[in-house]
Amino acid sequence: MVGQFRDEDDPDRFGWIRAFPDMAARRDALTAFYVNGAAWRKHREAANACMVDSDDVLLLRPARPHSGFTQPAAQRPPVGASAVPDSRIAVTICHRHTPVDEEFLNFIEQTVAPALAAAGAPPLA
Repeated sequence: MVGQFRDEDDPDRFGWIRAFPDMAARRDALTAFYVNGAAWRKHREAANACMVDSDDVLLLRPARPHSGFTQPAAQRPPVGASAVPDSRIAVTICHRHTPVDEEFLNFIEQTVAPALAAAGAPPLA
């Protein structure tokens, strides 16, 4: 689990990012949880009843071989913790109708990333 996120403008919305070393590991992990997992089998009805919108599921891939998320540095707060972590992460996803090309990647790396870093918000992935 790379991270879990809440929408500060809508307390009923949240998201998460999972990472897998490859597509085979993704398949194995999802099968172990959703098909063979006792927890999902036991709680899926209640979980699904709570989800009004679960349609915006994206399979993201790093734009460059080493541009994906790294393992989170901070530990997840323990169960029952009430304090909100003192951090903010803005997530921007560019939905494209064509594959990402070298010109677009160069623009992000040479123009957008330095501007974000200068503003105190360096890209994480």
